[in-house]
Amino acid sequence: TFGLAIVIKNLSTSQKSVLQLSVHEERIRKKVWATVSKFSGVTSIAMDDKTGKMTVVGEVDVPLIVKKLRKICNAELVTVEVVKPPEKKPEPEKPTPPKPAEIVAFPVTHFSYPYQYHSSYANSYYQPCDNYRVVVEEPNTCKSVLQLSVHEERIRKKVWATVSKFSGVTSIAMDDKTGKMTVVGEVDVPLIVKKLRKICNAELVTVEVVKPPEKKPEPEKPTPVTHFSYPYQYHSSYANSYYISTMQ
Repeated sequence: TFGLAIVIKNLSTSQKSVLQLSVHEERIRKKVWATVSKFSGVTSIAMDDKTGKMTVVGEVDVPLIVKKLRKICNAELVTVEVVKPPEKKPEPEKPTPPKPAEIVAFPVTHFSYPYQYHSSYANSYYQPCDNYRVVVEEPNTCKSVLQLSVHEERIRKKVWATVSKFSGVTSIAMDDKTGKMTVVGEVDVPLIVKKLRKICNAELVTVEVVKPPEKKPEPEKPTPVTHFSYPYQYHSSYANSYYISTMQ
């Protein structure tokens, strides 16, 4: 009974597992994401394509995940850590909002100017201020937050499987209490929302650009010392010899 109680306690805690995978094709990568996302209890999945390491967070059976992944590619368990729940900070007291100032309306007087605006000049050299356009460059990597209404485990698995199929996704995390899903990667966010709306109610909350980490300046390498080869070199055997020269 004591051993059974210990196993149940370990499974009920959230764990952070790092797996080493050998993924060399996009087809295998999608299978790996779809396999891990099917496990109930997963709250976050992240993968580094350069090193091949996948980080899985949640209340899951890690050996079973490794067993399933080994049917697709080479998979090894690197580390397993227990994730401690975040400590709740006391909420600060909200200040009372100030009373709005009273607005006094004055009568509007219309003046007749000799030069007035005519609509015929709307397309002339000076454009009116209402005709403007905002151009936003499309970022490479975005962090998108989606609001989902998931009330069943069946729908939750479908949501994870749908998002994990998109190529370019590097991280997926979901908070089951608030229903918010965070997706990071080079993906088409409106297309993800369109696909998810066929499963459940989905709304886009925020989209942020993920800046690449700043590269630290490398220390300057010392200049190598060049050794020259001379045709006449010093030999120790001639150190104690004497040379006698005679002039004729």
